[in-house]
Amino acid sequence: MARTYYVDGVEITLTPHRAGLDIDVDRGGASATIPGGVLGRFSIPWKRREVEVRRFGTANAIETELWADASYVPAGPAPRRGKEAARCGPHGARSKGRCAACDAVACRRCLALDGARCAECFERAAVKERRGRTRAWLLGAGFCAFVAVAAFAGAMATGAEWLPRIAGAMVFGAAFMTWFALRRPRSDAGPLVPLALTRGEPPSPVGRSCAACRERVGTARDGAWCERCRKPLHARCEAGHACKRPARGPDWRAIEA
Repeated sequence: MARTYYVDGVEITLTPHRAGLDIDVDRGGASATIPGGVLGRFSIPWKRREVEVRRFGTANAIETELWADASYVPAGPAPRRGKEAARCGPHGARSKGRCAACDAVACRRCLALDGARCAECFERAAVKERRGRTRAWLLGAGFCAFVAVAAFAGAMATGAEWLPRIAGAMVFGAAFMTWFALRRPRSDAGPLVPLALTRGEPPSPVGRSCAACRERVGTARDGAWCERCRKPLHARCEAGHACKRPARGPDWRAIEA
């Protein structure tokens, strides 16, 4: 199942499947595939941050996580902006930015590294997501234990020779899941390997805020895309656009190289 993450407001989608892991950066702006069974740490070229995809575990139970600046990044909602500017509480700065979780006014300093949530909501989501994964492994272990007990009881009642084999497999599965939940392998083990991304077509500007007038682009006919700074624009705003490369986000020069 695909999971969507954000770093500096840029969308990163991780889609695990039997053949491996598909990585999509900025809605098709760049992509890569890690073959199935390949574990390790893979860096995504990024300006002013260290962004990496971590795959760890065993061949039968692979976990995939996204980290940025040594912080776990939970999957979450897209950045959002309010219609009118207001002052944020901690800094008193006027901003249209809103926390996508609690809807509090958030300036750039208030937002976490995902560029979508305030620091408190970001940390809360990270803890909740990691606890949820542990709970899922423990539930799986409980199910395996229940099947093992039922298989043993069935073997004693019917004398079927195949039921003890199923019970033994379930006992092993319950033990493995409990170990993985309580003593998970370290995700930061091993060297950091650069990820070879393939540059794709620019994503559609529809629904994004114009870099010049800050209004949302309504249709593809009205939209344009600045090839230099990779910012969405209205077609009418393209001529007067003050082009400036973003200070943060994917390092497109490194990706192309």
